[in-house]
Amino acid sequence: MVRPYDYVARVGGEEFMILLPETELKEAYEIGERLRWVVANGEFRTKDGPLKDITISIGATEFGRDGDTLEKFLRTADERLYRAKDRGRNCVIAA
Repeated sequence: MVRPYDYVARVGGEEFMILLPETELKEAYEIGERLRWVVANGEFRTKDGPLKDITISIGATEFGRDGDTLEKFLRTADERLYRAKDRGRNCVIAA
């Protein structure tokens, strides 16, 4: 679901970050919604059988608009992620 020039990294136990170069917030939100839909509607299996009710919560930011330093930018993304979780999960927060 990510483009060849995007970067995916694990940043915590259950948290991942996707860096979307040259992407404005509106497009990042749309990519987040596509990822959210694919996860919520996908089939995931383990050796023990299928997993059910898998969802993701996403906090999207745009560098410069939501912070002009890496620290501010990542803090804003994290704040939005936790707002998404507080709203019941399975959503994308971009502002």
